Amino acid sequence: MASPPGRPRLVAVPPGTTGPANQGVLARIGGLVVTVERDCIVFDPTLVGGSQFGTAPEPFRYTDATGEVRAVEPGPDSFAFTLGPTLVVAHRSGPPFVAIVFDDGSVRSNEELAIDRETSAEIVARTGRVRRVDLFLGLTSSPG
Repeated sequence: MASPPGRPRLVAVPPGTTGPANQGVLARIGGLVVTVERDCIVFDPTLVGGSQFGTAPEPFRYTDATGEVRAVEPGPDSFAFTLGPTLVVAHRSGPPFVAIVFDDGSVRSNEELAIDRETSAEIVARTGRVRRVDLFLGLTSSPG
């Protein structure tokens, strides 16, 4: 099934997969590369440029794990995409870290641009337990 224009295609890698598939690229959204390394989802913003970030982006519409269509306004200097049904909002600001919001409202943070093994497995399995990931890239605010 082809992805809609402008939307990355997510290639699900089952937990426990070994070899090249386990180290593969899940998606590239503009310059943001999303990979799986040792069963963890990792974000690499090295190639992200200023054109990724709008001053007033349009609402981003997506379908969540329950099948409900939702919309979110990423805000200035941010953009949104999904990994499966999980919303990811990438923010230019920093310092670099990831904030993960779960279905019970709890939040877990990681000071690296990576998601731990257990949470990555929840996202790939599309369980709906992970509601949102806020990704703070730690990039300068000037357009690039």
